[in-house]
Amino acid sequence: MLQSLVASVKGVGLNYDFLTFSDEPIARAISCPLDSEINLDFHQKWKFHYLYKLRELDYDNFIFIDSDHYFVRKPTIALPDLLAGDSWHTFLESPINSPSTKRPDWWSMPNSMMVDLWRSFGVKQKILYNTNGGFFICKKNMIEQILATSILFDEHQNAYGLSLPEEVTDAVLTHLFSLDYCKHLHSRHIDHWASEWTNALGGNLPDGSNWEFEEYMTRERSIVNPAIVHAMRSKVALIDKGRAILGQKIDSVSFTPWPEAKASLNKSY
Repeated sequence: MLQSLVASVKGVGLNYDFLTFSDEPIARAISCPLDSEINLDFHQKWKFHYLYKLRELDYDNFIFIDSDHYFVRKPTIALPDLLAGDSWHTFLESPINSPSTKRPDWWSMPNSMMVDLWRSFGVKQKILYNTNGGFFICKKNMIEQILATSILFDEHQNAYGLSLPEEVTDAVLTHLFSLDYCKHLHSRHIDHWASEWTNALGGNLPDGSNWEFEEYMTRERSIVNPAIVHAMRSKVALIDKGRAILGQKIDSVSFTPWPEAKASLNKSY
């Protein structure tokens, strides 16, 4: 999947430095092996620890993107601009406590309990939103605070006997660290990114055609055609495309050790 993502990013003409950590080397990327000291936990908190690792690089912004994404065209916005003056960004997808909310829970936790948990951690906005953990942006000067706050939120929820996944933490972070969280509402960025979680594409690769999007919490439907698709139900197609790409390049693809990658990236930057 990761190979398909990298090829799609390069294919639409984006020239960002693309750093990967994986169990097999990836073509057309700065490909590093997985860090054996970072546990790939089920709830995906490892994302924050890889982000912390990147603080050693001389870049202003870091974009994390799950491997089951696919770019069908170049976004009309420079991706770092999604920060909108803040230091952390996720797409706030759908309200969990508004009159339009239809789904009664998120991650099997009743919405009213989720709201109480967030309120007791300091979230103040009236309407709260879920998010998708597959895409976030962080400014370098915010990395340590993001990791520290994620750990504090883990401790906070653990005190209530809870162990919620990383994307719940992502949502909390976006509420806490936004000057105006409305700038991160998914409804404002539907042309840039959307999550295909209902199998609207029938397991096929996104191809730039329209498809039906359903908001997770409100169940409202609309026809969309975003530049970036979180193709959650197209994993097999992504794997097949990635295998085909690697099959053509297998002899020329190898890992770059992290110290060497770090030195090269910092020198080029």
